[in-house]
Amino acid sequence: HWTTGRLSFGFWSLTRHEDVLAAYCDWETFSSQLNTNILPSSIETESLSTQSGAGEMLSMTDNPLHDAMRRAFHHRFLHSAVAAFEQRGRQLVDRLIDELGPRGEGDLVTDIALKLPMHFIFEMMEIPESRWEEMVRLSNGTIRYEDPEFNLGGSPLESRQRAFGGIFDYTLGLALQRRDHPGDDLLSMLGAARRQPALPESARAPAQARTQH
Repeated sequence: HWTTGRLSFGFWSLTRHEDVLAAYCDWETFSSQLNTNILPSSIETESLSTQSGAGEMLSMTDNPLHDAMRRAFHHRFLHSAVAAFEQRGRQLVDRLIDELGPRGEGDLVTDIALKLPMHFIFEMMEIPESRWEEMVRLSNGTIRYEDPEFNLGGSPLESRQRAFGGIFDYTLGLALQRRDHPGDDLLSMLGAARRQPALPESARAPAQARTQH
């Protein structure tokens, strides 16, 4: 159904499984790179839609660029590769739960559900544990930037830009280091990836005729 609200534009909301699946599989009609994959929360933050990697980041690209980017590291997410992290994954879960013991209480979302997937990815990227807390804080700042609890200073937009900048600067520096001294971790693979010959503009940006609806 057509949805309108506090934003300056409307959008189609798909609520039935068959409709969602059809849209997901039809990238030529339903582009992932016309906008971000998270709706802005207000008119003031709509400008972020064109400043957040649309058409560049993996989750916000269409084919053929999307498939080209996936091929660089998709094997690290195959069942056999992920299975190698099972024991370490159990340890991460146990540690997060154990941290709640002395407190006698906790928030399932912020203390476990939010941290666990991030910690798992940090492990795959071999990001030092001493930086995990900071990276979680920055990650929260990129999405929940209008929540005072996760504000990093300044206006919500300034806070979000600071969070994105912090993540980008740190991970880029680490990836460049790994390029010179690669390992078997996910970040080394990303740092060693080489772009294929430039794709035509038509492959990188959808035609204007494809609307945001």
